[in-house]
Amino acid sequence: MNLRLKIIIVAIGFIVLCAGFLFLGPSLKLAWYDLQTLSARKQIQTWLAEPQQARTSDEMLNAEQILKQANDACPQLAQYPIALAQLHILQSFGPKLSQIERHAHYQQAIAYFHKALNAQANNYYSMANIVQFKAYLGQYDPDFENYFLLSRKLAPHEEDIQLTLLNAAYLSWNKLSPQMRKETLALESQARSKQNQQVEQLRRNFPTLAQ
Repeated sequence: MNLRLKIIIVAIGFIVLCAGFLFLGPSLKLAWYDLQTLSARKQIQTWLAEPQQARTSDEMLNAEQILKQANDACPQLAQYPIALAQLHILQSFGPKLSQIERHAHYQQAIAYFHKALNAQANNYYSMANIVQFKAYLGQYDPDFENYFLLSRKLAPHEEDIQLTLLNAAYLSWNKLSPQMRKETLALESQARSKQNQQVEQLRRNFPTLAQ
């Protein structure tokens, strides 16, 4: 094999290798960040399942930094802003927080749930949580109504979504339009068919709620 042919073969091999990296690069990046954040995401789920479990500020900060890096690198994925929103929800549980500090965490959670919707438009989990935390903040606005109706439409049989939306509607009852009250009562009736006890327990938190 002459030198010229060897050079051509090497050049072709290099081009094929570069093309392979260009093709696989994005997938490798997604896999790398998924692996890097796995521990943090699992830890957040453990904290959410056991809110009273001790957690240090360093643990929370480390999880936040790792997830922010992944979110910046992979904005097309919803899992990282959702995890960051959950982290702010956990931070809002702090017993020594002022109302202003707690509400700031709620606002941050809402912002990250919006980012999740930018990545995944039909993510009804994020929609329902936006509705819930807007209710905690007393923000009854078009987003509240739109996401309430859309998340109910997208997840009509999801029991957790039903309870989340009912809780938000009960909190905002005095601000609801007649149509939204009608939607809430319809949702309540649907939810009672499979989780009547949970609905009753939820309603007991709102003794002044109109029957």
